[in-house]
Amino acid sequence: MKNPRSVAVGSAVVIREHAWLNCEPAAEPTLTIGDGTYIGRFAHINAARSVVIEDEVLIADRVHISDYQHAFDDPTRSVVGQGLTEPRPVRIGWGSWIGAGAVIMPGITLGRGAIVGANAVVTADVGDHEIVAGVPARVIGRRPT
Repeated sequence: MKNPRSVAVGSAVVIREHAWLNCEPAAEPTLTIGDGTYIGRFAHINAARSVVIEDEVLIADRVHISDYQHAFDDPTRSVVGQGLTEPRPVRIGWGSWIGAGAVIMPGITLGRGAIVGANAVVTADVGDHEIVAGVPARVIGRRPT
């Protein structure tokens, strides 16, 4: 874990082996993990400014969540030479489930009880109880409320 003081972890949280929590040093936590949350093996979470995972969220193996990405706007420069984008906050709502291999892009909010299908790439906000899948992820259903 990079910068463990930048992480706030609730009670009864399970973080499985090989998960990578990559946080920038800050006065306040850049990554908040709520009570009863499960983070699977090889999950990768980047929190430069703000990633909030609310209570009782299920994050499967190999999920990638980040509040920033590599910049690529200048075609005259290599991607690695352009640095990183400005961080945009990510929020994962209470009781959500993110399937294996899914990617949550910067600036995304997953609503309460949302489900993200395996290997989906989430590029737009997901509402409460919506089920999304695909690349890019799109709504394929809704959980009963």
